[in-house]
Amino acid sequence: MSSFVAAALAGDRETAINIAREFMEDKNSRATVISDLFQGAQQQVADSWHVGRATASDEYRVSVAIEEAMTALPRPEPRVSAENGPRILIATLAPERHDLGLRLVGMALADDGWSVDIAYATDPVELVARAYQTGAALVGLSATYVTRRTQMQLTGVSRSLHAIGLPLIVGGAAFVRVPDLMAEIRADAFAPEARSAVILARRLRVATRPPWSGQARAS
Repeated sequence: MSSFVAAALAGDRETAINIAREFMEDKNSRATVISDLFQGAQQQVADSWHVGRATASDEYRVSVAIEEAMTALPRPEPRVSAENGPRILIATLAPERHDLGLRLVGMALADDGWSVDIAYATDPVELVARAYQTGAALVGLSATYVTRRTQMQLTGVSRSLHAIGLPLIVGGAAFVRVPDLMAEIRADAFAPEARSAVILARRLRVATRPPWSGQARAS
């Protein structure tokens, strides 16, 4: 991972792409590449930023390298054809502007056979309506920052989705920084990265929505 970040920060995208391809050849799973290499690289540069060892430009260079490397990876045959697979809506709520992690998770879910619908910076009411109208079996929400407004929005969306029988899986830095946030908004599961998102999505697809006292968490 460190070599990928070093190449990305140096602007050596060719080396970064080759590192990702070699990782893919070794693991034979884009979900693993996304979780361990790409999202790991994002976390590494974010941690450096928080202690003053990285800049916003550094974060941007790493993001660009991730996007280019992801595009260069071969896509495996999905477990189930997207035409026959269950539909999942994954989204961020306005005014959220961080969407790379959401797109990476969407790619991992698509590889697992999900028909993935992505909504960026969407209105909470429109999100619930979209999930209902498109026949989604599951909804995923990502949040980077925790504010009073964000928490109220997430709680409202969670209640509305459960009222129409849809489970909610959450992820993003907000839920890492505030571990109790998932329980507070009564989400059904928390996925810290793409691989666990795939696993939990499968479980929530086939299982009855769990009671609030026993929410699922991926560790």
